[in-house]
Amino acid sequence: MSPELQKKLWQNYPLIMSYDKELDIGLYLECDDGWFNIIDNLCRNIQSHIDWNNGTGEFSRFDSKNKPIEQLVADQIKEKYGGLRFYYYGATVEGQEDSYIMGMIKMAEALSAKTCEQCGAPGKSCGKGWVRTICGKCLDKENAHTQTHETTCLGIIPDTYIICGEDGNFCSDDCLKKHQS
Repeated sequence: MSPELQKKLWQNYPLIMSYDKELDIGLYLECDDGWFNIIDNLCRNIQSHIDWNNGTGEFSRFDSKNKPIEQLVADQIKEKYGGLRFYYYGATVEGQEDSYIMGMIKMAEALSAKTCEQCGAPGKSCGKGWVRTICGKCLDKENAHTQTHETTCLGIIPDTYIICGEDGNFCSDDCLKKHQS
């Protein structure tokens, strides 16, 4: 995810994202920008649920009679098998996971499997080996890059990285095989 969008999540959800204002760092998100809205809405709803239940945050003026929910802290947020994975600790009530929060996370993970990870448009899972969720428009852009790339590749540079001469991205596996033969 872009540094700008990560920072926005850190600042909006410092308790979930382990944001340190002094160092200006928080949890590193291992996915593309297209899932920003899913993660943003998920974090907003999780924090609102915890605050409402506990009578904290924007709900601090209310006297909560509920058993407190331990603050959820994201441990890792990433793409895996074409979908969002949201790993965390906390979000428990007397040692039991909060089912409302678990349901929100499952819903967000399901939405990501139908949302392009690059742009946020409706997408489909695709890929051989590395599965990801992508829309037709982003897939076309990627295919156009691959075709252009094969004619402009600079070849192997130190440490066996392959760099495209056009835009500086890494070569595809097929291009790498051509260089190694």
